[in-house]
Amino acid sequence: LVEIAPMGIVLGSPDRRISYSNAAFSRIIGYSQEELLGRDWKTLTLAEEQVANVTLYNELVEGKRDALSFEKHYRHKKGHIICCRLVATLMEDQESGESLAIAMLEEITEQKAKQQQIEHLSSMIQVGESVSKTGTLIWNIETNETEASPGVYAIFELDTEKVCPQTLFPEVMKLTHPEDVDRLAKDIEFAVSKKKLISSSYRIRFPDGRIRWIKTTPGSFLDEQRK
Repeated sequence: LVEIAPMGIVLGSPDRRISYSNAAFSRIIGYSQEELLGRDWKTLTLAEEQVANVTLYNELVEGKRDALSFEKHYRHKKGHIICCRLVATLMEDQESGESLAIAMLEEITEQKAKQQQIEHLSSMIQVGESVSKTGTLIWNIETNETEASPGVYAIFELDTEKVCPQTLFPEVMKLTHPEDVDRLAKDIEFAVSKKKLISSSYRIRFPDGRIRWIKTTPGSFLDEQRK
């Protein structure tokens, strides 16, 4: 079962030598099982992380930690960097009685790349919204949950520490000018029912009496569950 497991599995001695690795780890790292046998896993680790990784490993071997769980980077045989999520603990070799470290690894290179792209895009959107004084608000009609960019909080002058996503939409509607509430509600209902983007303008009134005109483009879309 270990040999055909979908995630990488590696056994290491106290001196960091690989005593066993399964086929999945070979696919992840690019080296054959024969090439990995007896190799110091430190040589596979990205140089910048070697000192920290060895420190953690020694603490595990010395009994200062019961287990390890962290993300680490390897240098693939072809030269590119891969990212893995690793969990490790100690086990006893039934034949020799020697303590061995067993590590299970899942490659997450692609997920990390997508996450970085999303974070970069989010950062660019925040910059754009700050310059253009715009914001994005997503309202889940079925659960009534909301998500909003920092621009929304800035436009409506709401405190992110006091107004949570669950109460954001009611707070936004509360600021809507009384004379514009019905028209805004109808515009939102039309956009949702027709699944179209429409342009609408309305006023918000702050507690101190200030009036601010807001231009909005309500629309609707389906999530991954087609809801």
